Amino acid sequence: MFDPSKKTFKNYSAADGLPGADLTGWGACFKSPSGEMFFGGFDGGVAFYPDKVVDSSYVPPVVLTDFRLFDRPATVGTGSPLSKSIGYTSALSLSHDQNIFSLEFSALSYFNSPTNRYRYKLDGLDHQWHEVGSDQRLVTYTTLPAGRYTFRVQGATSRGAWNEPGLELAVKILPSWWNTWWFRALCAAAFLGVLWVLYQVRIQQMRRQERKLRDVIETIPTFAWSALPDGSVDFVNRHWQEHTGLSTERTIGSGWREAVHPEDLERHAEKWRASLATGELFENEVRYRRAANGQYRWFLTRAVPLRDERQMVRYLNRYRRWQAR
Repeated sequence: MFDPSKKTFKNYSAADGLPGADLTGWGACFKSPSGEMFFGGFDGGVAFYPDKVVDSSYVPPVVLTDFRLFDRPATVGTGSPLSKSIGYTSALSLSHDQNIFSLEFSALSYFNSPTNRYRYKLDGLDHQWHEVGSDQRLVTYTTLPAGRYTFRVQGATSRGAWNEPGLELAVKILPSWWNTWWFRALCAAAFLGVLWVLYQVRIQQMRRQERKLRDVIETIPTFAWSALPDGSVDFVNRHWQEHTGLSTERTIGSGWREAVHPEDLERHAEKWRASLATGELFENEVRYRRAANGQYRWFLTRAVPLRDERQMVRYLNRYRRWQAR
């Protein structure tokens, strides 16, 4: 059929109701006074009015006719993802080891079913429609990852419109147990628990080592303390408290200055600042007051500056050895 205004042709075949493919014999055609056209061929004849030849407006619905797992038909019942026939199912829930499945569909148009057309896609996987003929009504999906999908399929006659929006089937692929959120949360909790246990073990080890070190420091027969770069003391041992009469609370910070002889204090501070600037060993002779009788005695004071990874003095660990003069 030729459309003079659009200059287009539309071809018809046996699929449209013609008796055969051969209707071109010369002399086997006739137009009646009423405008009816007659054509003949080896397979038979056909008569029609050209103005009454129109495409069918019927839009066939589409149904699912089969569901298969690993190329085997899935039955309805216990242990099956189908609780009812696939034709009446709107959603499927599959385990992670059921991620290879097939769906068969059909358009409910039996006038000339071989000419029916189909298109389908799986939202979450496909980005465009796949259009197929009536001989390709089975689609198979393999090794789909866990997630939610929507299978969509539409049908149409040979020249009809698509039955939009068509058929929809929600498909959910469940993750394996080792990929579930609760398992990952459990692993994370277990990992954090192990870290916490290791941390507590390390803290206990450090505390034991600290107690041992403090016991050694407390029992050595001389003064021992540590100080910050600004000269403020943050630790003193028991011998210092017994000799000077200054408690830890009174000594921490700059309280230690009370026990130093006033004539030695400025010289002591200058050497301290020089040690901080150069990082060299601090050594100085200084007089400390004895709390029992108020007398001053000479001591040789030594301090080792400790540096961090940026080569900056963070604190000094002082070691004082008692030397009477």
